[in-house]
Amino acid sequence: MDEIRNLIKNALEEYLKIEDFRNAFFKSKKIWNKDVLKEYSELTNEKDRHELIWQYLSRLECHISDFLSSLEELYSNEPLLLSQTGQERCLSLHLASYLKTSFPDYNVDPEYTKCLGETKEITHKTNQPERPDILIHQQNTHEKNLFAIEVKHDSKPLPKDYAKLKNLTLQDGKYHYKIGFLVNLKEKFVAIEIFINGELITKEPINWKPRNVIKEQIG
Repeated sequence: MDEIRNLIKNALEEYLKIEDFRNAFFKSKKIWNKDVLKEYSELTNEKDRHELIWQYLSRLECHISDFLSSLEELYSNEPLLLSQTGQERCLSLHLASYLKTSFPDYNVDPEYTKCLGETKEITHKTNQPERPDILIHQQNTHEKNLFAIEVKHDSKPLPKDYAKLKNLTLQDGKYHYKIGFLVNLKEKFVAIEIFINGELITKEPINWKPRNVIKEQIG
């Protein structure tokens, strides 16, 4: 898992055009929430400011690891579904169930369209709201919007998939999720694309083989 985690970091670093992952987020502030920004502005000691951001980014890295662990669980437990065709919605719901275990302090909601009691305004060329596949957040607040996830099952992503992640991750927009992941579930690997602040930051999908797939191929 270290390899895929480092690839995600590299994508973020390249997007921010700064070599060091932590330094990149420290300088960019692109995915800080308002509570962190407020606390940062109230600190006058540079050491305390660095410690605050170190803690914040460490939590974010842990969340990325938890997300990847849930994908490994999916590949370990659902090989039959992954080998079949047309199981996108079923696999998405299974992934959401593993994410719920990995993120006990958050709500993990598949196809959740509400926003503070109103319908999320996520549209693409129609007047109908689009349903995000999976959201990791806390309901009834914008301050705990963590990851937005779109799931494909060995199929080409549609423009509306990208539009949803762009809308959900814009930090100046209405929802400001920290990171958007488009995961394309192939039978033997997963292709991951990443959105930060409304931008697709991966030039090409990051292809990753979960551990059980590697063991299966070696065995």
